[in-house]
Formats: sequence, structure tokens, C-alpha cells
Amino acid sequence: IVAATGLGKGAIVGMIVGDAVKAGKRVLVFVHRREIVDQLAGHVMMWSGLESRIEQGERAEADDDSPVVVASVQSLVRRFDRFGPDRFDLLVYDEAHHGLSNTARSVFDHFRSARIVGLTATPNRGDEKALGQVFDEVVFEMPLAAAIRQGWLAPYRTRRHRLGIDFSEVRRRHGDLVAGDLAEVMGQHDALREAVGHALEDAASLKTLIFCCTRPHMRLVVECVKTMCAERRVDLPIACIDGTTPRKERDQIF
Repeated sequence: IVAATGLGKGAIVGMIVGDAVKAGKRVLVFVHRREIVDQLAGHVMMWSGLESRIEQGERAEADDDSPVVVASVQSLVRRFDRFGPDRFDLLVYDEAHHGLSNTARSVFDHFRSARIVGLTATPNRGDEKALGQVFDEVVFEMPLAAAIRQGWLAPYRTRRHRLGIDFSEVRRRHGDLVAGDLAEVMGQHDALREAVGHALEDAASLKTLIFCCTRPHMRLVVECVKTMCAERRVDLPIACIDGTTPRKERDQIF
């Protein structure tokens, strides 16, 4: 199932799980990000009335009678000894564009007799590996442009600034710019100030996300924003988050 961000994949998961359990099936819902585990369990409860057992981090709630288990893939692959290959009839995989990762493939291989439903907003992978190795067909698709045309999502406005930066030495790998090379170019003093200056002009009055190339580049951007805000006498709170940020700190920042 391919549906743009904001179209309710969580609700779709909840309804699929509810229908499967009514048919006597046992369902595993698994995701790559821990933040989504509780969110999806909430959707399952909202749309099916079923309580999910969680397998993530210190939580190990599932037993042999649990019809619905929601798990993070990182925890799941370390607990295969608790779940036999025939334990689940249906696997529901959110963020299915990660379906060719080693961890996801290990889940599919372990529960090889189960049917698989994947959901994603971004089915096209940069490394051009075919998701057809995992999924047989796309049964429903609602891309971003169609969702906007039909009124399901709000239209967006974009603004692009041309920077006086030389990217000729930035290499490409699997169709994407190499993050380390890009960070080196974008981390140069003049480049930082030029990019941050445009961002402050466009978005200083808005709640804003800035995506960076690497963690070191992120820290440079934060310091540059603080410096330029001080120069302009703008009081603008800013914080940085990456994959290593502790959950309590992340929640506080949000």
C-alpha cells in the first residue's frame, strides 16, 4: 500500500489488523522506529478495539495467546527464540521501503509462512533495488499530487534559493550525494551563513525543521543559527535531535 504522508496509514493498519483478527488470524505489526510502536498500537486500539502487546526495548509483553503484537524490528530480531516460525499468520510492515534491509529480511525469513502487507509513502529506493523481491504487487496507491488534487491534503508552497557554492567535488553513491562530502562543503563558513541567512529570512517566525547532512554538520548549523540570531538580535530557541538523543530529552525538545 503506497500512500503519501498524512493520508492515514495508521488508520489503515488498524483496520487491517481488526479484519484479520476477526477472521481468526494472528498479526505482527513491526516498524523500524521505536517512536511509532506506541503510535501504531494506539491506532490498532482506535480502529479495531484490540489491545496490542508490545515488544520493544524493556517491554516484552507478548505471550502465545496474544492476537496482536506490535514490535520494533530491532527488538524483534533479538527475540526470535520466543516466537516460532508459524506464530503469526500476517505481518504488517510500516515503512516498507526498508523491506530490503537485513533486519527486515530476517523477519520475513523467520516467519516465512505468513502473508505480508507493507505500507509506505516512499516506495522508490535510492539504490534501485526492487521491492518486488519482497512484495508481489501494489494493491492501492495514493501519491502526494493526487491526494492534493482530491482535497485530502493541503497544497504546499516551495521556495528555492540558489547558493554560490561549488558542489562539483561532491560524489554520488547509489544515486544520492555522499553525505560526508556534502557536509564538508555545506559546513564551510560562507556556505553555512548563506544557507542559514535564507532560512532565517523565510522561516524565523515559524516552527521550523532544518535537515542536515551529518551530525557534525548539524552542530555547525546550530551554532551558526545562534550566532546569526545574536547578530540580528533575534531571540530564537533552537535545539538539535539525532538518532542518539535519549527519548526523554527528545520528548522534552518536541
